[in-house]
Amino acid sequence: MDKLITIWSFICRRKYLITVVAFAVIIGFLDENSLFRRLGYEREISQLKEEIEKYRADYEENT
Repeated sequence: MDKLITIWSFICRRKYLITVVAFAVIIGFLDENSLFRRLGYEREISQLKEEIEKYRADYEENT
């Protein structure tokens, strides 16, 4: 029972820190639009734009 009281007091003293950390974990890793997925999408978009420019240059060269 003493351990439960100790854990509860720890949570009560640091409830805002725990909330902010949980929010950061959800937004950063677990959400559908997480930061990691967004970075991956941005990288993929830039690669596709480079590929488009390459094909556009090839097209202009051949016509």
